[in-house]
Amino acid sequence: MRKRLAYRIIPALVALCAFLAVSAIYLLGHNDAYIAILSLWGIFPFRFPFVDISGSLAAWDCTRLGIDVVERDPCDVLGRGYTYSPLWMAGSFIPLGASATGAVGWVLGLLFILSLALLPPARQWRPFRARYRRAQFSQWRRWPIEPSPLLLRCARF
Repeated sequence: MRKRLAYRIIPALVALCAFLAVSAIYLLGHNDAYIAILSLWGIFPFRFPFVDISGSLAAWDCTRLGIDVVERDPCDVLGRGYTYSPLWMAGSFIPLGASATGAVGWVLGLLFILSLALLPPARQWRPFRARYRRAQFSQWRRWPIEPSPLLLRCARF
């Protein structure tokens, strides 16, 4: 029983530690280190974090101003059209907007990581380790450091 609990909690704990560490690096103003870490993981960051949720929050800003955001959202930093469910727009009365992007994105990220502990535990680690090593060595021959294809390859097994 303890082993099953460990298999359930450890991945969430590792993800939480990584999330908190990268958050601290960003909040302490070490932007070069932040960008380098995310780039190493295969993520090429925008000029501010959580640009994905900023579009939805910006849609709330424009909706409160009476602007139709379906085709083009002038409140969005990228000018993207709104492509999510209209149900989200029903929440535009909530006093959050694009200015709350950092806080909302961080809380959503934290909730996602905490939800990992609710997933069923891995039955055993041995098959994952063997697959990880096989994928790692096959990738190593081609590229010195390329983590995103490596992670994708591990996820396919």
